Amino acid sequence: MGIAKIHAGNLLTIDDDERFVEYIEIFPEELQEALMDLYAGEKKFDVVYNELKDNEIQDENKIDISQSLLQKDTKRRFYVTQSMEELEYLMENESFDKWTIFLHPSQEKYASIHVNGPMLVEGGPGTGKTVLGIHRAAFLSENVYKAQDNKKILFCTYSKKLARYISDNIDKLFTQRGITNNVDVVGVDAFIAQQLGHNTLAVSMEKFNELAKFIYSTQRWKYSFDFYMYEYFQIIERYGIVSLEQYLKADRTGMGVGLNENNRKAVWEFFRRLYEEQRKRGIATFVNRAEKLLYLIDKNEISPTYDAVIIDEAQDLEPCKLRAVISCVKSGSDSVMILADDNQRIFNLRSWKSDVGINIVGRTHYLYLNYRTTKEISDYATAVLFKGEEKNEYMKSYKSIVKGNDPVVQGYKDEARERDAVVATIAGLIQRGTEPNQICVVFPNTNELSKFESVLDKHNVDHMFLKDDVIPQDSNGVCLCNVYGIKGLEFRVVIIFAAEKYGNWITNKYENIGDPEAKKKYLKQADCARFVAATRARDELYVTYTEG
Repeated sequence: MGIAKIHAGNLLTIDDDERFVEYIEIFPEELQEALMDLYAGEKKFDVVYNELKDNEIQDENKIDISQSLLQKDTKRRFYVTQSMEELEYLMENESFDKWTIFLHPSQEKYASIHVNGPMLVEGGPGTGKTVLGIHRAAFLSENVYKAQDNKKILFCTYSKKLARYISDNIDKLFTQRGITNNVDVVGVDAFIAQQLGHNTLAVSMEKFNELAKFIYSTQRWKYSFDFYMYEYFQIIERYGIVSLEQYLKADRTGMGVGLNENNRKAVWEFFRRLYEEQRKRGIATFVNRAEKLLYLIDKNEISPTYDAVIIDEAQDLEPCKLRAVISCVKSGSDSVMILADDNQRIFNLRSWKSDVGINIVGRTHYLYLNYRTTKEISDYATAVLFKGEEKNEYMKSYKSIVKGNDPVVQGYKDEARERDAVVATIAGLIQRGTEPNQICVVFPNTNELSKFESVLDKHNVDHMFLKDDVIPQDSNGVCLCNVYGIKGLEFRVVIIFAAEKYGNWITNKYENIGDPEAKKKYLKQADCARFVAATRARDELYVTYTEG
């Protein structure tokens, strides 16, 4: 591998992650990556060596410049433009964000791979899943499903904010590469409504919750209201159960509270009444919409219109929605790519993989290297997520290859002092040259965000709440976001405000459900939210909280 004997000997004696990562900083980036693969034990030596070596280069002393630019090592450091038009575009558009959509060589193979069935790519924060999806769209549009052949590609994600962010970056890459854009980027719920057209259902989660509470109030039920809601979203709605017979056969493994046949019959009475009133009042959930779309596709009343789909942040989508989106795509090779990370699951408590009904065996790939977040921030976030527990399998190999400053974690005596300190931190960051819209303050809920906005107004600090489809590029001021809206975005600096309040909303839920497994899932969901917030930071992370 070209490593001097003295260094090789030293490496073989290291059995500590921290020492290992620090030691290999002396090597070029490609060697660092190869050594990380070996250290993690995920790949055999011959595999790592062949990935590192350029077999097509026979004699390094005789290669010309065009060959040199095709080497793997060169691609890590240089980008080769595809045409003179692309070079001119890049020269005319010098802002930093134009360069954030370039693909690392370790990801490149997944963008251009040909597969005969659905493909899943998993990876931790900063491993480039979304960027990979954008480049996959470009590859398919340029080589497989071309606009001139009247082909259409769908790019779906869980929110309209992230859809807007992805759409803007697809526009940049396609313009840069001179590709005709035939990619529709849309949030999943909006897409399902579009496909249903005049058949769509009016969705109101507020009315649905009010109806469920009303039904619960009409008599004394055996279990708590939160138990019924947990059962509804995790079992009834998840599996599309519409009858007692289906419910009696449903697999409730891992739900904690066991229900025999008589108990299931009693519980089903609540859901039967809920369904009955839903139909009478015309109240639907977003999953009900997806169920209707699947039904109409099955009846051939709606036909697939897309040739390929890329689904980002799939871990936060219900299986029914995933099935509905995939059903809108014509069958064929290279037609489905799913991007996900179970450790960033902040909306769903149960894994989706076993319930979508697609075969990804042999077509699942993992991204391990974090190119965005510094090692110090990544280590902090991972410690928050796992809290001393054993990491899941692919996170054992998740590594950040960029070093920086340790996160600043600070407690304050009261909320007023905490707010004033954060405002002072923001002022200091801007004074030293950090662009305001590259600073994001993250909040556990909108109420905390609103209180902080008034303080910024008092100090005349420009700011913007990133709600709905608003993204950082829309702001000239500091960005404010709740923890559930920051997913998929990145900033140079992230400030996690009121850290002690993240997850407070779940306390009553799991206590009232009476299900120990639900408690574990809800607590893990809160940890995932903190993990997501911390890993949005590229260079600096600040965490503040009120003591006591």
